Amino acid sequence: MASELLQAEFTLKRILKNTDSTFVIPGNPDLLCTQLPSHWRINKALVKTFKVFSLLPVADGTQVILSAGNNENICAELRGNQSQMKNQTAIFQDLRFLGKSGRGKRFNITITMESYPPQVSVYANAIKVTVDGPREPRTNNGISWQQCSILIEHIVRKFAEIQQAYSPVSL
Repeated sequence: MASELLQAEFTLKRILKNTDSTFVIPGNPDLLCTQLPSHWRINKALVKTFKVFSLLPVADGTQVILSAGNNENICAELRGNQSQMKNQTAIFQDLRFLGKSGRGKRFNITITMESYPPQVSVYANAIKVTVDGPREPRTNNGISWQQCSILIEHIVRKFAEIQQAYSPVSL
């Protein structure tokens, strides 16, 4: 037990020293992963590689598989979602989400490590995936109702002046 704690502490120090990312502890406290962006575009590679770290000893070559889903899209299609552990780290170089998470919905990422016993962890509400990706929030075009009413009043006055200038003179 004490040796496992020392191993976990050593691994955590190595991870923190060698990585500049923000970390998330998914459902399993023995695993750690890098944080995904909050919103991303379909079929676009992530800016930073997604990494999964094991704080407990895991044999090199152990398969790690990611899957994504939510209530609307139960099993989203992913590309680059398989990796192998090396030095207790699984690196997903070209992880891409090919399925949409749905309007206002986010994917849960399931991390499955094929060790003995198998380790399964869920990174809940991890990422929102849409066709157009993140965008600036919608705003109005800059004209307030007051400015609009002043503009309409000005147009009506000009129209009346033009109409009066071209109207026939009565005798």
